[in-house]
Amino acid sequence: MAAAQTSLHAMCGRPRPSRTWSMRCSAAMAVWTFSSTTPVAPPHVDAATVSPRFHESVLRLNLFSTLHASQAANAVMQQQDGGGVIVCIGSISALRPSPGTAAYGAAKAAVLSLVSSLAVEWAPKVRVVAVSPGLVRTEQSHLHFGDEAGIASVAGTIPAGRLAEPQDIANACLYVASENASYMSGTNLLLHGGGERPAFLSASNSESVQQKH
Repeated sequence: MAAAQTSLHAMCGRPRPSRTWSMRCSAAMAVWTFSSTTPVAPPHVDAATVSPRFHESVLRLNLFSTLHASQAANAVMQQQDGGGVIVCIGSISALRPSPGTAAYGAAKAAVLSLVSSLAVEWAPKVRVVAVSPGLVRTEQSHLHFGDEAGIASVAGTIPAGRLAEPQDIANACLYVASENASYMSGTNLLLHGGGERPAFLSASNSESVQQKH
């Protein structure tokens, strides 16, 4: 993904060797941006019975890989004149209950804390920002939401009336990496289409609530 004055490289998993980072950096534009991504939330499990190994794997993928890859990117960015921007992908699950994916929500909450700390440690040459999507429509949406009717039903709970598309996330990353967001660091950009309609509004039998909603 690229925009004027911005070169964005996305990675999921373990950081690549430092030589690869240096080669990528030398070929990049003035603003070099790294995005640490995780492709999909884990399957729903019972936190009371799932194995410690499963929880550890969720933390490794969503938290430790973000930290280690960010360290590798920062090492290169600190040595170049233009510095750089690190964009970490968070999740709305970091900010609300995440039943069935408790370790995932906890890991993403830790990513937000990590972003705020690294932004202080690595300033002023490197900005560190989080982009936290809500529900995103992907080729695996059916695993979480069911068929098209199920996806449409879930979309109806979002004020925007739809799930986010992957391009929405890419556009947000390009924005926070751009000069237009040059004062943005240590913060989290929520990308959730207005959030979720509170469940109590549907459950309430108050006439005033029903008239308004």
